[in-house]
Amino acid sequence: MDIQSFRNALNRCGVTQAQARHAIIAQGYSDMDLFATRLSSDSGVEKFVKTINKLPVGADGVRISIPYASIRMLQGMRHWTIEKKRLGQAIVHNQMTAAELTRILERIEEEEQITSMKPTPPPLPDKFVSFGPKWRAFAEGFKGHCAVIRGCMGIPLLYVLRDHEAVTPEMEEEEYDSSDKRLMNLVVLQGREYRMDNIRVWELLRPLVHETPAWNYIKQYDTNQNGRMAFLVLQTRGEGEAAVDARRTAAEEIIQKAKYDGKSRRFTLQTYINLLQGAFAELETCGPEYAYSEKQKVSVFTKGIVASEYAATKHSIYQNPETRNDFQKCYAFVETMEQFKPAYASATGVDRNVAELGKVDATYKTPAQWQALSKEERQAIMSARKGKDPKEQKARKKARKDKREEKQRKLEEVVKAAVDELSALTGGTEPTVDSAGNTGAVTGVRPVSDQFGRHANAIKRTMAAVCEAAGRKLRSE
Repeated sequence: MDIQSFRNALNRCGVTQAQARHAIIAQGYSDMDLFATRLSSDSGVEKFVKTINKLPVGADGVRISIPYASIRMLQGMRHWTIEKKRLGQAIVHNQMTAAELTRILERIEEEEQITSMKPTPPPLPDKFVSFGPKWRAFAEGFKGHCAVIRGCMGIPLLYVLRDHEAVTPEMEEEEYDSSDKRLMNLVVLQGREYRMDNIRVWELLRPLVHETPAWNYIKQYDTNQNGRMAFLVLQTRGEGEAAVDARRTAAEEIIQKAKYDGKSRRFTLQTYINLLQGAFAELETCGPEYAYSEKQKVSVFTKGIVASEYAATKHSIYQNPETRNDFQKCYAFVETMEQFKPAYASATGVDRNVAELGKVDATYKTPAQWQALSKEERQAIMSARKGKDPKEQKARKKARKDKREEKQRKLEEVVKAAVDELSALTGGTEPTVDSAGNTGAVTGVRPVSDQFGRHANAIKRTMAAVCEAAGRKLRSE
């Protein structure tokens, strides 16, 4: 790299004064690499420019001046140089064109905005359980966290977990929809910054797998804290051929068995859609050869809707090319139609956990569903709930009358038996009164009071039986 090309780069950054460019070089910054390395931050560039502007007037009588606007441009040159080093590309002064400078300034603004927003990353997944069906949730949860956390290069840590290690020319020529994606795919996986990010990934991963079945696969990376290799080993194990076959089989089983009959408040139309959407997405991750086309998705979705009230809706789907060939438009159409028919879910069906009352669906109705019912339907439901059927009401009235009469009959029988028993105990003897007014008894017969004392327990039992028959309880003294 020659001095003249560096002067030209400074000129493109707005340092148009020859004395100013000479002063920068005289301070030991003879190329971009030295400029980016020795000025370790953007604030360092700003201080350096202010220092240059404070230099005394030269022998030619010219005061050195670097415009304030050039500070941002020089900071951009520094970022451009660092990016080239991170990409493992040669630093060529003439390659920093005006377009490249504009691009790198936009990247700086993007990084500043992200820093000011301070996005909150999603929580890390729960501790590792197994390589079975839960592996995908674990892996996606960990990647999702790393996609928000930014590393030393100012890009998401997710770049550490990318599949490829070497960057191909095709990758460099590809157009990316964001600068983050471009850098995540193109930065070289080496250098101090990468090593620090790799260790950070290990520190996040280790607590989630330590003392679990996965630890034996990655404990060899504990010494050098190689987070990238540890995750890729787990990914190979969790997404190997056997694991993919198991996930594919489970997804296809869901697709085959999923049915929506509109009879359960728990298994709603949205639940049915989410179930199929997840199964379709799972098959796509298993490989393009297993993925369903949009038309196949629509076919599976409509065949699984077995509720008779959706027949017209399904017919409309088949007649419209857009809904027939686009799964998202298809289920969106069904959801829209359901909003206009609020009584679909339970006006014609019954929840599986609620028994039918005769032939009338007397289960719970939402306010919208109740308003959609006719007057006759409401009366039928209210009659079924309250039992106001005339024949049934007459039968219950007769049953209550029979019950009262039976109770009265039993009471009469008990009272009659009690009278007979008391008569037997007392022998029918009444107390007598002599001419002197003294109470006595017939000769040879015990007074009644004595006989009651003698048979007190038997009398008490008899009276208790009478009270019980009358629905009362005998009070004990």
